Amino acid sequence: MAEKQLAAFAVLLGLTGPAGAGERLFDTHAKQDALGAELRALFAAEPGIIENALIPQPTEDPYADEKAADLAAITSEAARLFAPDAPGFGNPDAAAIWAIFVRPDCGECADAVRGLQSLVRVHDLRVSVFLLPTDPADTRPGLLKAAATQGDAAVLKVLDGVLHGGAEGAAPRGSDTTTGATNQAMFDRLGLDTTPSYVLPDMLIRGEMPGFVLERYIDR
Repeated sequence: MAEKQLAAFAVLLGLTGPAGAGERLFDTHAKQDALGAELRALFAAEPGIIENALIPQPTEDPYADEKAADLAAITSEAARLFAPDAPGFGNPDAAAIWAIFVRPDCGECADAVRGLQSLVRVHDLRVSVFLLPTDPADTRPGLLKAAATQGDAAVLKVLDGVLHGGAEGAAPRGSDTTTGATNQAMFDRLGLDTTPSYVLPDMLIRGEMPGFVLERYIDR
């Protein structure tokens, strides 16, 4: 098939320019008719020649493998990431559930949470919040998880204190270190390396993003 395509294009290219000074290819009606018949037969047998010439071929996505790996990781963690009863805020029955990973004393994390709070006020969206530990003895992730049993207002109160450098003594050290370790392990399995990081059902976003940019991903 490749040889036929090359031959056809070679013939067509030959028609577009002079073969030599004062020389013209297929300069009689008989030769032109014979060429036309040959090309019609070729294109009838190999319609892909025309299709490939007229239809733009898709370009290869250089990030396809990375996107596929991200999607596979998200799918494997989805049950916990997007659980309606996970610590977070927004409508528990929302059509869309996102997740965000944050660390204590993280100014950009605080900004990211505020931006998401604005989004849930005007969109059918819930956001799960996973707090990462600063060290193996950090109990604040467990404190945030416990606050979820009291409702979103309690979660946001604890989160506000943690992200702005407070809530250090809200729970005794060592009372719950498993939640932080679990959150950190999930963060690592997702291949994330910075906070804040957002997790949507079909993509990972590393680093803080303005609310108006995130809004474009809602109801896609």
